[in-house]
Amino acid sequence: MTAKDKNKIIEILQQYMLENTFSNATKSMQVLMGIIEGISCDHVIDLMELDSLKQWMNDNMHLKGNYPFDTIFETVDRILENRIITTDVNKELLNLFQSCLKPINKKDRICLNLSGKNVCLTGNFIYGTKDDIGKLVVNNGGIITSGVSGKTNIVIVGGEGSKDWSFGSFGAN
Repeated sequence: MTAKDKNKIIEILQQYMLENTFSNATKSMQVLMGIIEGISCDHVIDLMELDSLKQWMNDNMHLKGNYPFDTIFETVDRILENRIITTDVNKELLNLFQSCLKPINKKDRICLNLSGKNVCLTGNFIYGTKDDIGKLVVNNGGIITSGVSGKTNIVIVGGEGSKDWSFGSFGAN
């Protein structure tokens, strides 16, 4: 790690420590993202890593019902039943973890069934205005909402960035 990298990490941690806007669930989801990023960084996943992940998830069951916690939990649980990580299983886990860490790549085309889904748009978008993105959502059956509520199914965050999303893939609420 270079001195520049170290200073950047310290700067991010100091900013994080000053912020009180993150809920416990958001903080825990950010930890989960860090864990799966660490597990997958060498592209090889072993049983010890999965056992540790499973233990952390068991200790954080307050996240049950939140994406991607449930998906990761169910997949890890299923794989640990057999306690065998084949090449295909390793690939499955890597794909799952990457889909959680980087849900959308710039080159990807999104094909979502938005029929009847309440969608909230936030932030500034790289590939068009909020109205442009809203039209795409509506053309694919989605319903645009003005804010997040208990009825919100999907939140789409613009790629221009936001302070509320500065520490991961989950907002401040």
